[in-house]
This record gives sequence, C-alpha cells and structure tokens, in this order.
Amino acid sequence: KWERFLNLNLDLKGKTILDVGSGNGYYAFRMIGEGADKVLCLEPNLMHVSQFAAINNFIGSKIVRMIPERLELLGLESSSFDLIFSMGLLYHQRNPKKHLSELKKLLSGNGKIILETIISPKQYGEALEPEEGRYASMPNVHFVHTDFGCKEIFEEIGLKLVKETNRVLTDLNEQRKTKWMPFKSFEKATDEEDKSLTVEGYPVPARKFYVLERID
Repeated sequence: KWERFLNLNLDLKGKTILDVGSGNGYYAFRMIGEGADKVLCLEPNLMHVSQFAAINNFIGSKIVRMIPERLELLGLESSSFDLIFSMGLLYHQRNPKKHLSELKKLLSGNGKIILETIISPKQYGEALEPEEGRYASMPNVHFVHTDFGCKEIFEEIGLKLVKETNRVLTDLNEQRKTKWMPFKSFEKATDEEDKSLTVEGYPVPARKFYVLERID
C-alpha cells in the first residue's frame, strides 16, 4: 500500500499530517521518513495504541503523536492539516459522506485528503452493500463503493479529484500470514475453488487511492 502511495509523487516534506484510523502508526513512521513535520494519529483500538507506544519507546519520535479516540468524538474543528490520510476506513462507515465531510473541515486552504479504499466493480452501480455487513471475512462493512460511487460523493460534498491510481486487486502476497501476523489472513477470506470471489461470493477486493482538495 505504501509503495502505491509513493507512486502518487506527493511531497510530504514540512507537512502537518492527520492519519485517521492509523493502526499501530506504521504509516506515520513512514511519513516521517518522507520528511513530514508533524503527524497526529487517531486510533481507537487500544491494542494498536499499545503497539505504537512500544515501537516509539525505541524510536523516541516527538514528531508523531497518537490519540486513542475516534475523529467524530474529538472536536478538532479549530485544527487544520496539510494532508489528511483515510486508508481502509470508508467501507466501515455507516455514513461515508459524513466521514469525508468531517475530513474536509480539517483541511488547510491548500490541503489534500489521501483516500485509500476498496473499490467494487462497476456493475454494482454506486456501491456493493454486503449482506449482514461481512465482506472478505471483515465485519462492519457497510458500503463498498464503485469508482463511480466514490466520485459521486466527492462531487456532492465539494471535493475535487486531483489524482488517482489504478484499481489494483489485492493479492495473497500483500496480505498474508507472517511471524508478526500469524492469524487468519486474506487467503482464508477467498473462495477455496474460485479465488476471484470472497467467501461470501462477492468479487475479491481491489484497492485504489484518490487525492482530493476542497472546492469551496
């Protein structure tokens, strides 16, 4: 995923960054490596927060901070960021438009949202809505938008698309078991006989980056 982001050729040097749903801070540390000035991570999962604390105990970075809270509960209206990352979050939102609108409010004048999400094939119209909220063995998946559906939301809430990547299928090498992640992985989320389908019978995930700016 980080390699796909780097292909966007965005300059992180000197930027103030918000990483929403940051996990254990891995990408935030990569942002520092690209010259970011400050990175604020929001991550409600306390296991990930603990992992971040353990890692940063050795790195000792004062550039990255993590708050164990959800964006909508923080009240950051007076803050502004040069770059806001939302990676792997949109399909977990009950109200995707509200999520992107909240991010838009926090952009500086020339700021950009870097949105990374799963994209459904175009035959699903605006979005695939998984039955019982499960997709590729993931719970709480409410909408898996098509490219068309994403762009409809961008236009509706006043975001301009300035860059995008191609839609790339997730492969078994990218999400796999390792000694650091010995649990069920992507392989167990695909149909045993047809690897183009998830265990629920939907097309397997394909991911894409969008870079967005405010219109108004």
